[in-house]
Amino acid sequence: LRAVAEAGGGASAGAAPGRALQGSEHGPSSAEPPSASPPAVPHTSSEARPGRVSKPKLAPPVGRDGAPITVLHAEDDLVMARMLHLCVFKPRHIDPIHVVNGAEAVEALFSAQRPPSLVIMDNQMPVMSGTEATLELRRRGYTGMVVGMTGDPPGTADRAALEAAGTNSMAEKDSSGMAHLCRVIDELIADGQRQYRPDDGGVGVTDFDSTERTPVDE
Repeated sequence: LRAVAEAGGGASAGAAPGRALQGSEHGPSSAEPPSASPPAVPHTSSEARPGRVSKPKLAPPVGRDGAPITVLHAEDDLVMARMLHLCVFKPRHIDPIHVVNGAEAVEALFSAQRPPSLVIMDNQMPVMSGTEATLELRRRGYTGMVVGMTGDPPGTADRAALEAAGTNSMAEKDSSGMAHLCRVIDELIADGQRQYRPDDGGVGVTDFDSTERTPVDE
């Protein structure tokens, strides 16, 4: 009888085949949830994304005096200003100072640390026209290049007034005008390459023959 009782007690205390008792030394209970996987870490803005290479921003070209070429662009038509930025300035690594009227152009020019290399002046603008602004620039001693840009056809009074105000040349508001501005800026860049030689002995500077100078349309 004792043997039967011991056998019965052992059977009642034993674990069922394939199942561990909770809290026993045989291991954790099957009712416990599986361990959760660690959360995914999102990309931060400082991390480089695969397949994307950031391009370094190139320095602007230098002019005859060895300083970066700067452009002041007065234009109240934002679409036209954007077109010039994409087609003329950006390919030459120039970030222009953009203003929307003649008064802002005068203020920006004379408040700058150094005068801009080139002023591109629209005529029909609010507050102060391009003609009035150009007259004021010349009156106050600005001797740099001013290119008037207008949609007025040759022979009109407004265009003639802008030409007489002290502009160096005129550009149409079309593809021919943008081509003219490209030639003007390229001439400034070429002048800098001819005159300026950095201290490293001229590495990366192309020598230009002065006889090959590209004329700027007047």
